[in-house]
Amino acid sequence: WVGTKDGLVLFEGADDGGWREAHRALRGQHISSIIFERTSGVMFAGAFLGSVHASGDGGKTWERRDNGITVHDVYSLASNVVDGKVRVYAGTEPAHLFYSEDLGQHWTELPALRSVPSTPTWSFPVPPHVAHTKFITFDPRDSSTIYACIEQGALLKSSDSGKTWAELNTVGFFRDKDRPAEHFYDVHKALIDPRDSKKIFVTGGAGFYVTSDGGSRWERWTSPDWAEDVYPDGCVLNPRNPDVMFVAAAEHNPTTWHKSAYAGGRIYQSNS
Repeated sequence: WVGTKDGLVLFEGADDGGWREAHRALRGQHISSIIFERTSGVMFAGAFLGSVHASGDGGKTWERRDNGITVHDVYSLASNVVDGKVRVYAGTEPAHLFYSEDLGQHWTELPALRSVPSTPTWSFPVPPHVAHTKFITFDPRDSSTIYACIEQGALLKSSDSGKTWAELNTVGFFRDKDRPAEHFYDVHKALIDPRDSKKIFVTGGAGFYVTSDGGSRWERWTSPDWAEDVYPDGCVLNPRNPDVMFVAAAEHNPTTWHKSAYAGGRIYQSNS
């Protein structure tokens, strides 16, 4: 499944080794995110200015499920099992976070997300200059621990299923510079090592950051292949070998893209 500016597209492998389009859905919707809730088999799609949609038949038919969601510009979706119940989460612009315990039929906001000290400074360079909840993930060993990436704003952590939140990008020291940390406020994605939940990788506008102690101290990692203003976004670990990581990045900061008409998208692999 691929999310596009004009809905969802299902591609299947073709006999010639390529891909063929098998199905389209949600035409007219600009799709921001897609998740599969494994327990129920329900598929969810979030849409920019189009809220949340769900399919219980593998994507053949869809219905809008957003009762209780008060912000319909959806940027991110995630799901987890908390205390034996399936929870689906939706992050929006402006940056809010909602959850559902009945597969999207009803939603409740987690308002404490917006109670951290940095909230008044959250913004985004592109009009309308409003920050969004770009990514949501969970501690693989503790289902009540949630991480939310605010672009641009903060890396947030909740240890009580979203009742309270703390900022992780406002404390500590960069080991490579041995000085008080500059806030890496443009946070794209957080990735947690499944073997050690205190080791967190973060991509953002300021580069690629790693903590080994749960966020008290951070180190900016780089590579000989990366420019100083490299712009990493997506990152994944190989589930069979978590020492292998893939990072998707633009060669330079977005301020250069309009001048050069080139973002220089790359996928990088690290084996250590």
